[in-house]
Amino acid sequence: LLLPLGGLLVYAPDVPKALVYPPKGMTTNGHIALVKHQLRQIRSALALAQALGRKLILPEVTCGYDKAWFQLSGGAAPGALA
Repeated sequence: LLLPLGGLLVYAPDVPKALVYPPKGMTTNGHIALVKHQLRQIRSALALAQALGRKLILPEVTCGYDKAWFQLSGGAAPGALA
């Protein structure tokens, strides 16, 4: 947790490898669990920033599935990083 000058709040998210790379591969439920885990942290950081009168700098959010208008093989777009 860093408190830089200028009324900002920055934090490093905790993203367990087990949620990003599940043993049996990513599933829809695994993707939802991964995103919910990160949203809980963002919610807590936002509450802290509000209590301290600071603005929250949002971290990168890791997703388990890509989003596309067509069916994805294994939840990843062709050429996406695994």
